[in-house]
Amino acid sequence: MSIDSGGSVGAVWLWNLVRPSSAPEAAAPIGRTLPVLFVHTPKTAGSTMHRHMVELVGAAGVAVLNKRVLGSGFDWADYRDRRYIGGHFRYPDAVEAFPHATYVTSLRDPLHRVLSHFHMAQRDGSAEAAEPGTPDYTRSLTRFLDHPGRRKTNNLQCRFIAGRPLADLAIDTLERRFALVWAAERTDEAVHAVARLLAPDDARAATMRVGRHNAAPTPVDYDAVVPPALRDRILEENAADARLYAHLRDRHGGFLDRTGVPS
Repeated sequence: MSIDSGGSVGAVWLWNLVRPSSAPEAAAPIGRTLPVLFVHTPKTAGSTMHRHMVELVGAAGVAVLNKRVLGSGFDWADYRDRRYIGGHFRYPDAVEAFPHATYVTSLRDPLHRVLSHFHMAQRDGSAEAAEPGTPDYTRSLTRFLDHPGRRKTNNLQCRFIAGRPLADLAIDTLERRFALVWAAERTDEAVHAVARLLAPDDARAATMRVGRHNAAPTPVDYDAVVPPALRDRILEENAADARLYAHLRDRHGGFLDRTGVPS
């Protein structure tokens, strides 16, 4: 599931991400009732979570909302009978329909998230494929970063959490309203934690084997292949996301669990 601004569906979906949003209620409690809503920022290992929740509770209990579903005519009321709802939607939009649900999300180092998006675009053919570490790779990545539609999605993790590219607001929202937040590299633990929320009496919730979905065929050492100047540019353009990720890493060790469900 990639980000694009082409076509009517893509345009509606992108506008829903970047349009201004009011801040969520500051005093709202952390929800701990079903459904579980997974706010899935693209390229943060969310597809793995979706697949395992389908395996656990069955397709009838799960809704995975991609950009086509979230286009014109979307209505949250159509999904009130689901136990798990995940997808590329923003928390401020979902909380209006599900104010007492259990909200969870994953965060990823913004440098790695942006570069993962770039490599996915290469695999899909929407960005020039070039060998890492070569001049062609540098040119292709630069064109990707310069694309007007992509620039609108800088600090995308803050936009999904808070509706705006503001680190302080996103951090406050995480601390006040999210029951579970994990760094992408700890997805295995998160899958088991969400499984225990959905099916606390099912032995599979603690023992299910976690496999990766929608991952690159060959792992990429992003720090080694990206020129320093472009690495610095990505981090500067995504400084709010960098602060948000650092908050989770430094304050919570990369895993914030307020679900109240024993591990």
